[in-house]
Amino acid sequence: MRSGAQLTRRSAIVALGLLASPVSCGFKENIAGAGKTEERIRRELGVDARVGFRTVNSVTNVTVTLQALPALSPPLARARVEAIVRAEMTGVSTIEVLAKL
Repeated sequence: MRSGAQLTRRSAIVALGLLASPVSCGFKENIAGAGKTEERIRRELGVDARVGFRTVNSVTNVTVTLQALPALSPPLARARVEAIVRAEMTGVSTIEVLAKL
């Protein structure tokens, strides 16, 4: 039989493992993916962009803020940005595209 201190320490280790697991499932990849997404948007659409994301309960929401309107029509620009985000980031649920005027 284990002592109370051993059970408490083991419970703490298990709890930390459970807390860390959602963070490690794609979080580092999405940080790198956000940078790659910004670069691809700059290269392919010719505008600077800021990419932010939030993951809660394995649901990742991405917000892309274009610093200017691209030369494409708005629906085409939105579709292109969404395609870039899905190619560079993992597990994306929703994508919001905004543009500064």
